[in-house]
Amino acid sequence: MNAGLQDPPVEAAVKFTPTPHPVMVAPSEDDLRLLIAEKGIDYVTHWMRLREEAIIREQRDPYRAGYEPKHWKEADKLLLKHRELLVNGGNRAGKTEYAAKRCVQALVANKGVRVWCLHTTNMSSIQMQQNVIFKYLPPEWQRLRKTKITNISYTQKNGFSENTFVLPNGSQCFFLNYSQDRKVIEACELGYRSLSEWVAELLQTEISRHGALLSADDLARASTSSAGGSRRSPRRKGK
Repeated sequence: MNAGLQDPPVEAAVKFTPTPHPVMVAPSEDDLRLLIAEKGIDYVTHWMRLREEAIIREQRDPYRAGYEPKHWKEADKLLLKHRELLVNGGNRAGKTEYAAKRCVQALVANKGVRVWCLHTTNMSSIQMQQNVIFKYLPPEWQRLRKTKITNISYTQKNGFSENTFVLPNGSQCFFLNYSQDRKVIEACELGYRSLSEWVAELLQTEISRHGALLSADDLARASTSSAGGSRRSPRRKGK
């Protein structure tokens, strides 16, 4: 947080450079002067500090404190009612963010689930998908030491080691791509699944448990299959 917020004079508050944020848009200098005149310097300083703290929390822990657009909740409700959910949108519309976070939430909230995340190629998976999945892992789990169960090894250059990781609760995520042999899915029992180019083939794959399709168009997608126990919503958070 910038030191200017700790200085009460009006000019210090007006000249303070707030952290940019796409949703919590910072007021201009003129807006700040009007707000100070209306509400007082203490109110404005407090409000600006709260804004900075919220941004810091979001940056440090997107899993718990990350911003979620209202339509994400609408998508969640649809996924609870229907077995298939298709998420469309243009570039940078948030499809990757939504699918990645819900994928991680499903992994964290349910013990022993298997999750498939599919992308166009292995390289595009590393560049556009695996980094977002890692972003949404609970921060206390991102650097855990390897155990007989837990195995989370990630680098920006190579993504997740061997294109997979295992959480402390035994849930495991696999990263596959559409350039692989499509028959790799035939022997898999899917609980949640997601599709794009493989829609025709995968729609013919039997689901042994009550599952849901989450398609995030051409970006981050998650297909999960429970290793045991009842199905839970991928939107539930594990704390």
